[in-house]
Formats: sequence, C-alpha cells, structure tokens
Amino acid sequence: MAEMFKTIKSKDEPISRSESIELSDYKYAVCYWSDGVEIVSCEEMQLPTSRENAFLLEVRAFDTNKELYLTRLPDGNYIGRVRMDEKGDTELLIYEEYHKVWGDPAKNQVSETNTLLSEDRGIELTLPIEVEKGKTAFIQVRNYFSKEGGDLKLIDWRFVTFKIMEAKPYQDSE
Repeated sequence: MAEMFKTIKSKDEPISRSESIELSDYKYAVCYWSDGVEIVSCEEMQLPTSRENAFLLEVRAFDTNKELYLTRLPDGNYIGRVRMDEKGDTELLIYEEYHKVWGDPAKNQVSETNTLLSEDRGIELTLPIEVEKGKTAFIQVRNYFSKEGGDLKLIDWRFVTFKIMEAKPYQDSE
C-alpha cells in the first residue's frame, strides 16, 4: 500500500483578499458563486468577487505546481492559502486521485477552446478544455498527508489539472 504514496516538498502561505482576485498565475479556476459553479481558464484574468445578483463564495485557481484557495467570510472579505509544490522544506506524502467530471461523453460539444458537457437531466457544464465526443474528462486531485507521530494525517488537498482518460466501470477485485 505504501507504493501508492509519493514524497514531495510543499508549503502553504496564508493569504487574504477583499477586492478582485488576480488569477493570471494559474491555468484554471473553479469558482463557486452564490448562484452556481463556473470553471474557467485563467489567462490574464481578474476575478470579480461579485456579479449581477451573485457573489463569489469560494475559488480554487490551480495549475500543476500550485493552487490558490479562497473562501468568503461573513464580512465579505476572503481568506485562504496558496499551496506550492516543490517549494519549502516540509516533506509531505501525496496521493493522487482522478475524479470523473460529470457529463455524458457521447454528448460532448467542442467549440474552439471549450467543451459543453451535458446529460439527459438538462444540466450543462462548460470546461475550458477540449474533450472530444466519446471521451471523458477527469480532474486530478492531490491529497497531502503528514506522518507526525507515526500516523497519517490528511492536512490538505488541491486540484492539479484536467485529464482526458478512458472511463472504466468499477469492478471488484477477487
């Protein structure tokens, strides 16, 4: 089981914001608004903390080396952290997971730089990547563990990137 974990140097820095949020240092962002979720590309992007009839609750802006995570406080300000890999002196164990992004692959609609995912229920989700019809998108999640006192302790997790992979049905191993 230990082969599932890798060791990596990683550090986090606490941050706070009250105005718009600079995201151009990141590749993608998952924005949790009071009226829905939006997944966007971050090229040269300032993210407003409010829009017509909605306000930003939480954001995760990420690329393969780092993630900005901010959450809204009751006073309207934001607090969070930047998790940076291959920085600092702290060695942590990591475990990678791939979560299937919702949608029926047979219904993928690709435009120039985005893909509209949908299912029969009528809900739609736009990803800022191209996912060919019949292919499945996954989001890579990195889990960080410390091994203080001889026990594994989950201390953080973050989004890393999107991947296009074959979706395989679950099978019990016997």
